[in-house]
Amino acid sequence: MKTNPLAFFINQLEMHTPAPLRPVQAQVKSTIKQAAQAQFSRFDLVPRAQFEAQQRQIAQLNRQIAALEARLAALEAAE
Repeated sequence: MKTNPLAFFINQLEMHTPAPLRPVQAQVKSTIKQAAQAQFSRFDLVPRAQFEAQQRQIAQLNRQIAALEARLAALEAAE
């Protein structure tokens, strides 16, 4: 499973936060998450399952187009 880059960044931030800053660590973490979510919401993202389903459908349609093109070429050659 791939690592979530945002989770990795926040984990690294937590691990390397100096002791005097730990009391504000939760606030910083929350602020970073909110900023990242605000940026992600601007993207037109779809779930991976939906993306993969669309990929399968496009591949099937490409196969159908290739078959139809072959039939058309055969019909044109027969004329």
